[in-house]
Amino acid sequence: VRNSLACYFEQYLTSEMVVYDIGCGPNPFSQSLKSRVKKHVGVDIDDGFYEKGHIDLIGSAYDVPVEDAEANAVISSQLLEHLDNPQKAIQETARILKKNGLLICSFPFLYPIHAAPNDYSRISEYYMVKLLKENGLELIEQKRIGGFWYIIGMYLGMYLQNFDKGVLQKIKIIKLMSWFIRWFFLQVQRLEEFCLKMLKKKVENFSAQWTVNYVIVAKKI
Repeated sequence: VRNSLACYFEQYLTSEMVVYDIGCGPNPFSQSLKSRVKKHVGVDIDDGFYEKGHIDLIGSAYDVPVEDAEANAVISSQLLEHLDNPQKAIQETARILKKNGLLICSFPFLYPIHAAPNDYSRISEYYMVKLLKENGLELIEQKRIGGFWYIIGMYLGMYLQNFDKGVLQKIKIIKLMSWFIRWFFLQVQRLEEFCLKMLKKKVENFSAQWTVNYVIVAKKI
């Protein structure tokens, strides 16, 4: 997800842009974007998961304390699943974006519950397109991250982490097993992709139903 976001930042963000990173958490993009855009503002609530020292502007996904059409771009990374009203968050994003402004957003789909109890929903690509249209935004690019074998490797690796305790943790056997499982199923997925290409089938379309995460770019029209 981080690599895909970084590619979209490089492709779409320019030096004259004012960018709001809503739900910034530890503000992981601050340093890399400082030299790329005119202004990068990390927005988050003051009683969230992370220290307030990372936040540039106190606000929420439902209420960003800035004027209408203030932003050239908005970043929303792994946030929507933690909101009880993602529709309202998209509406607020549309409000603060200038015309032709960009939303660069990542969100999970086939991913386990995390950050409980603040994990409320999963959004499909079809519902996201609907939300975007209802708020004057248009999807212009999308990347799906996942695949059947990708999911098996990821889930098995995550499952094994439950046993990474005591003696097993000291001898690092669980970490080694997790690494090998992920590596093995990654090779299986690459073999699958090779076979699909030989059969002249689109790999992305074949894997769409097994999407773990989406990374999208949308434009305010």
